[in-house]
Amino acid sequence: MTTGVEPKTSVGPGLAAWQLSPLRFAWRCIRLPLVALLGLLEPLVRMLLTLAAILSVLTALFFETVSRLPTHSLLALLGFAAICGLVLAAYQGILRLLTR
Repeated sequence: MTTGVEPKTSVGPGLAAWQLSPLRFAWRCIRLPLVALLGLLEPLVRMLLTLAAILSVLTALFFETVSRLPTHSLLALLGFAAICGLVLAAYQGILRLLTR
């Protein structure tokens, strides 16, 4: 006696559920050590990037107020500070993505 309902054996087009199991296992074997390493390094990375951004802004303001010589670039220092912020945001985004 059949009910007319077929059991779902495929997850996607052409992939059975048992075929995804090794892929999930491999992804977890790669992801977990990476999350552990990035999580341990996060306070150090956050401190260094924040310190570099703050010092860059302070240096830019100092040179802008003290020196009128065109030997420094205000936009370059402020751009470096912005890039430090973007790198920190990307680092935290990657860490958040891997911990899902």
